[in-house]
Amino acid sequence: MVMKMLLFLFIVQPAVQDRDHKFLTQAIGEAYKGVECKDGGPFGAVVVRNDEVVVSCHNMVLRNTDPTAHAEVTAIRERLVYGAKAEAAIAIGFDDFIADALRGTGNTV
Repeated sequence: MVMKMLLFLFIVQPAVQDRDHKFLTQAIGEAYKGVECKDGGPFGAVVVRNDEVVVSCHNMVLRNTDPTAHAEVTAIRERLVYGAKAEAAIAIGFDDFIADALRGTGNTV
């Protein structure tokens, strides 16, 4: 059993590395784009679901004069907050707090 598991991991690992490399490369591209546009620091984010990019963004702290506009926060806002449905948030893996906020039924602090 252990031998089969090790063989499986050995075979699957290169494909996983290639996939991760592709998405990390895209996030790095976003980081460069943000710096070139002078939107913010060199940070990019890519949200992936089922091996497909859902959204990719970069840091927007300087452009929006918003210290919370980190790349990952910008990605969440782009995909989930602006016109998104609670079910989309749940499908991507966000918890009920985010879904309730999107529905307007949650307690916001």
